[in-house]
Amino acid sequence: MIISRSSRFYLLLLIVLITTDANALTYEKIHIHGFVSQGYMVSDHNNYLADTSSGTLEFNDAAINISRQFYPNFHIGCQLYTRDIGNVGNHKVEIDWAFADYRMTDLIGFRLGKIKIPHGLYNETRDIDMLRTFIFLPPVYYDISRSTINAMNGIDIYGNYQFETLGNLEYQILNGVKRIEADSGWSRYMERRGMDITSFDSDYVQCGKLTWYPNIEGLRLGVSGILFDMNADAEIDMLPLPPQYRISGPDLEYRLRNFIVSVNYIEYTLREIIFAAEYMTFRGDLAIKTLAPGLKQIVSEIPIKTDSFYLSMTYRLTDYLEMGGYYAVFWPDASDTNGKTLLPNYLGWHKEAALCFRFDITNYLTLKGETHLMDGGALMMPQDNPEGVEQRTALFLLKLAFSF
Repeated sequence: MIISRSSRFYLLLLIVLITTDANALTYEKIHIHGFVSQGYMVSDHNNYLADTSSGTLEFNDAAINISRQFYPNFHIGCQLYTRDIGNVGNHKVEIDWAFADYRMTDLIGFRLGKIKIPHGLYNETRDIDMLRTFIFLPPVYYDISRSTINAMNGIDIYGNYQFETLGNLEYQILNGVKRIEADSGWSRYMERRGMDITSFDSDYVQCGKLTWYPNIEGLRLGVSGILFDMNADAEIDMLPLPPQYRISGPDLEYRLRNFIVSVNYIEYTLREIIFAAEYMTFRGDLAIKTLAPGLKQIVSEIPIKTDSFYLSMTYRLTDYLEMGGYYAVFWPDASDTNGKTLLPNYLGWHKEAALCFRFDITNYLTLKGETHLMDGGALMMPQDNPEGVEQRTALFLLKLAFSF
């Protein structure tokens, strides 16, 4: 196996950081932190996210964030982030988040800038390996859609209300706009329909989240939602469209209207054990129409009705060893969970069981090993599997991460 130049860079950076004082980048009220990771993936049948059937080191990410506390209730910060997972990312550096935060009272605060989207239990902390057990959070929620639900530009209103006897309620309301790159992971998922996405244009985005902490120690539960519209231009790749509709430039317009992503979630911590569950739905109206001038437009209307859920448990065995597992299910069409309208039928679902072990080598260095058993082809990209998608796949991952 040949180690790529980029992977050698990440490995070298890991070695340098491991030998560095992890507190050396904190100075007075300015805090500089970050992380770097290098992983390895290998699968037995289908390729998953990269060329995993041959084993790959194209699985790494890194970030650095800077924050400054000006007053007890006002601070600013930003994070630069880069990753490489197969054909996604390719070490492009992006502003992951950057905002100013002013907390007036416990009841109300404001953020302005590029803000993490309040999606489910873990979206706002998903990039920090130290805060989670798993290498891959359930991908039907967090990994495939990172480019869609990671962050957005806008204004955020948040706060916490303390009830007298019912615990406390956290809320968050975020309004703004969202940018999606044409080479993102979401684009690749769309392209499995036979299109080559050339551009994205997302209109106004609204997000909200309510989390209730009742007077039961360790319990939190709530709901979150994202509402937006999205346009995309695409060139024909494999769709059965008459040749006269293939024009110079984009051939199709892809419109997603009233797209709603909603999540119901619960988490319960009982001493060293954490139980979690989330149920997510995608709803919206998809229209694909031709852009060929002077010809009758061909319009395809597709209702979006996608459901998914997962159940997870993690257990801290010792100060340095933790284990966890989850079971996740994804149905791209919740009205056809058995894939009766598809050939083969297993393209109608993705079911996945994962088991992970995490070793805390130091307070700043973690090593994780994880196994996934997958059934179904709903999340397997045809682009990565030109000879066809098989029904079952086993995936093994290793990941070394350093945070400072």
